[in-house]
Amino acid sequence: MHYDSEKNTVECTNGSGRAPSGLDLDSIRRAHPAVGENDGINKSSFLKSAHAVTVPGAARAWEAFLSKHGSGHWTMLELLEPAIRLAEDGFPVAPITAHHWCKGMEDIVRWYDDDNNNNNDDDNDDDNDCSHDDNDGVKVGEDNDTSLTNDDDIKRKRRKRQKNIPLSPDGTGRGPLPGELMFNSDLANVLKSLGKHGAMDGFYRSWVGVSIANSIANAGGVMTYDDISNQSYSECTFPNPISVSYRGLKLWQAPPNGQGIAGLIALEGLKVLEARGGRYGDDDNNTFDNNNDGTDNINNNDNKPYGKARKDGKGWESANTLHSMIEMMRLGFADARSYVCDPDHPNANKSGKEHLSDYLLNPKRIADRVDAIFRQDQSISNETIEKYGMIPSDAPSGTVSFQVVDADGNAVSFVQSNFMGFGTGIVPEGCGFAMQNRGAGFSLDSKDHPNRPTPGKRPFHTILPGMLTHDDDEGGLYASISNMGGFMQPQGHLQLTVAMATAKLNPQAAIDIPRFCIADGTHGGKIFLEEGTAEDIVDNLAAMGHNVVMHDDDNSCENNKEQCDDNEKGESSNERNRGKNRRTRNILKRYDRSLFGKAQIVKRDRKSGVLWGGSDGRADGCAMGY
Repeated sequence: MHYDSEKNTVECTNGSGRAPSGLDLDSIRRAHPAVGENDGINKSSFLKSAHAVTVPGAARAWEAFLSKHGSGHWTMLELLEPAIRLAEDGFPVAPITAHHWCKGMEDIVRWYDDDNNNNNDDDNDDDNDCSHDDNDGVKVGEDNDTSLTNDDDIKRKRRKRQKNIPLSPDGTGRGPLPGELMFNSDLANVLKSLGKHGAMDGFYRSWVGVSIANSIANAGGVMTYDDISNQSYSECTFPNPISVSYRGLKLWQAPPNGQGIAGLIALEGLKVLEARGGRYGDDDNNTFDNNNDGTDNINNNDNKPYGKARKDGKGWESANTLHSMIEMMRLGFADARSYVCDPDHPNANKSGKEHLSDYLLNPKRIADRVDAIFRQDQSISNETIEKYGMIPSDAPSGTVSFQVVDADGNAVSFVQSNFMGFGTGIVPEGCGFAMQNRGAGFSLDSKDHPNRPTPGKRPFHTILPGMLTHDDDEGGLYASISNMGGFMQPQGHLQLTVAMATAKLNPQAAIDIPRFCIADGTHGGKIFLEEGTAEDIVDNLAAMGHNVVMHDDDNSCENNKEQCDDNEKGESSNERNRGKNRRTRNILKRYDRSLFGKAQIVKRDRKSGVLWGGSDGRADGCAMGY
């Protein structure tokens, strides 16, 4: 997403790839059969399979974005040079990245198992210890075979080492340790080819495209070199961004096939609640009045709106605040799962709704749904959800983003992702990167769903850049934002916007507020709460009927919804209340905080031009000037 300070406009670039020519429900069903499940499809088997790979779109998106919005001072090769140098000369891996990299290596290692890619091979045991403890796991610079006491383990380790597993520092299949230098000459060669010869000739129609096609074929997929070299399957588009106004700001998001509309529906829903007024906290008759001039009376201490962050930056005003945002987010996810698809594909439209975003963001439609569904002291019941057309689904993240604002006030919010960590874990020979599983965003539940897999169609995408502008006659950039992390992204944008709009928090303070997350991005998903959430708020949410889950330190969600399901050691709030020590221990924290995403914000003061950056402590990023 790009903000042009001279034109005072926000523009969107969509580089998401499309399904290959051989992918549809029938081909998926044949490759991943299941009796009596999801129309005969084993969804778990499909999730990280070769069938979940869509034609890569990033290379052409980089090129198209540079051509459309670049200054003209730099070539693609010059822009890629720092990354090429890091790949060739090595870079130290940061601690949080090392942890998740290590956890994700199993998705790569499984394709190198001796028993014909069976993920149950013993080679997945023990060798990839991610504890990063000096007394356990793999030591940098040591001959790790000598640390093993069992002859069979030694042979197994040497057998794996001979495989030269990619994206592993020593080829054994382990992930890098914190601070360990990582080299990737294969990726450097890919970037050089792309920079020198352009996207089509240096990536899609080059040795890179051939390698991708061969790797997918070897893994049993249907994508071919013809799909990869077909320009229409990787074509970049420039759709109009969508937005909602809220308390003097306007939040801009990428339109479908992205999920940003879910957060905008939630934000519009909050406006409905605030306009309706009603009980808030301990008051029974407070109201909230929006002024006609784009401002509001949020500074009136006698008036407590539904969405409000504490001005000291220590959290949310009350359980009612979280309750309201959670319920509106449920509404947004329900609509997104029902309707979001590739709007440019011929079979995408549902119920004749030609202008999907206009329909979903219609204020009266949202107000009617809020009035029908929202209960001030009770969470939405499954019966109510089903009655008003909310449908469930599921899916999860492996995302990177950067926010950049220049001296003239031009801004870029940039997000790209493999979806779930290393995606499928399939690494094309000689390329140094893993293939994504963005096709997992397709709906497999119905042949009539607008998001069903079809050749040439883009799937539902979670990645979400964002912009905030001033919603007045003067306009101008307020902030560039992102909140990486699967289905956390629209929830994060909602919470960041409310925090900055209601309490006027600076970027870092807004990022640091403890968050909520509906991890699976569905109407009925469990509510995860972060360390720092007040205990009385947790208890009050549980009393309202929310399925609040607190996790033990040893149970990590790892940006993966599959690890956040009913089989985990999650506890309800009522169970947590059995003892204070247990309550404190089970707040989601440490590496598990990654479930709440990783936000980046650059705010611009429109009078002075001063830039104020914030970077999430839940990840390894940073804010810096240049």
